Amino acid sequence: MTKKQIPGFSDYFATKDGQIISTKSGLDRILRPGKATQVGYLLVVLCRDGKTFNRLVHRLVLLAFVGPCPEGMECCHNNGNPADNRLENLRWDTKSANQKDRILHGTTNRGSNSKQAKLTEEQVLEIYKSKDKQTELAALFGVTNKAIHHIKSGKNWSWLTGVTRKPNK
Repeated sequence: MTKKQIPGFSDYFATKDGQIISTKSGLDRILRPGKATQVGYLLVVLCRDGKTFNRLVHRLVLLAFVGPCPEGMECCHNNGNPADNRLENLRWDTKSANQKDRILHGTTNRGSNSKQAKLTEEQVLEIYKSKDKQTELAALFGVTNKAIHHIKSGKNWSWLTGVTRKPNK
């Protein structure tokens, strides 16, 4: 089992298969991670100088094997599974690349995956293609005139309709 010390935490090591190991007692002890408040991410508690630190496992694995997170980058899971913290599944990349991954893996909260969504993708496309008046569409789909306008103008759902908003002058 290949393990590397986690910078800043001399008694802790990360493995390529995504485990965090404590050597505080003189023996290797695999820490059992808990769930972070973010959906599905795993968290461990590390101790140093009498203080505790909550750390995300995926970031610790990359920190140990690849190095610190470059400015403007974040940790990305190649397969979209936030609990899969194997080194081969992780990389530092841009926020934009991470968002594209989320779309690819279906883990984004946009569209009907959003808790605030009142419409499905099919309904939005129907609204977008419709020649009916906004007031009629709003009544038919149970949303406001403004919601219909935002779909038609590309303010909302533009990733689905392909409409791009004209910049304000």
